[in-house]
Amino acid sequence: MSPWTPEEEASLDGEDELELASRRPDETLRPFVTIWFVRHGDDLYVRSAYGPQNGWYRRALSSGAGRIRVRGLERDVTFTTPDHEIDGALDAAYEAKYGRYARNIWTPSSRRMRSARRSGSTPRADGVRSARRPRSVGPVATGPSPRHVPPGAPHAVIQACRPRHVARSIPMRVPTLPKNQLVLVAGVVWCAAGSMVAVVGLPLELRLAPGSLVLVPLAVAVFVGFYAFVFSRLVRKHTTRIRARAEERLPFWQFFNGPSWAVMAVMMSGGMMLRLGHVMPDWMIAFFYTGLGVALFLCGVRFIGAFARRDVLEPIPERSPAAA
Repeated sequence: MSPWTPEEEASLDGEDELELASRRPDETLRPFVTIWFVRHGDDLYVRSAYGPQNGWYRRALSSGAGRIRVRGLERDVTFTTPDHEIDGALDAAYEAKYGRYARNIWTPSSRRMRSARRSGSTPRADGVRSARRPRSVGPVATGPSPRHVPPGAPHAVIQACRPRHVARSIPMRVPTLPKNQLVLVAGVVWCAAGSMVAVVGLPLELRLAPGSLVLVPLAVAVFVGFYAFVFSRLVRKHTTRIRARAEERLPFWQFFNGPSWAVMAVMMSGGMMLRLGHVMPDWMIAFFYTGLGVALFLCGVRFIGAFARRDVLEPIPERSPAAA
């Protein structure tokens, strides 16, 4: 008996993509990753187009449990090693479903992939550990207890392939960047914004400060306040957020999240209104824009430093199940 209902089978057959998320040691779900899939028997199969070192692929193997969802359907699964005797059937299924895109995307034909097959390192994801569990070859991936997986749940399988022309073959819906380059974009944008603000304040500061020395400590106070208590926290927040994303590439605008973009829009529009409306006198613009611009610029430098150190590519330490 199929573990899928007729409605679920219709949902699966009508879609090209599903979303997959693995579980952390504390059993919460990581962010979902969108990926192609095929059905073979009662099982679902997905492949890592960027090879076995892809982030979501490694985390799925390490976790051993997760969830898939597609067009309203959401099911828990567990990950184990697949039976490679059906690789030919899977290749045919991928060719029939996605052959219009590029053969190199769905065929795991590289030397690295063949080596992974011989060593049994390609993972499999099973929906349950029950009497209906399919036969597999190679070790079963260890991970959290699959108590989230109900008896009779379907199976999902993950495999890695090493395409030769993936970057040219995969249709890109939106412009994306590797995560580390996204941090560099953030640094460039922040430095540019800081320079634009400082260019307004510094000339006034240099012109008015000799006659009003209080402008210097006021500029320093604004700098310390924004740098230490606002912008530095944002640098840490966004660097950590980008680092925690499971995707290897992200849309170029996601160096900020929605609330940060809203704050930036309010600050820019408010600053323009204050200047154009002559609400702020020159002496106030002098110290405020000077301190604010320098703080923005230096935090942009911190983003560029994170890019140079490749901070967002470092794995995030995870708590052990015992600690959780």
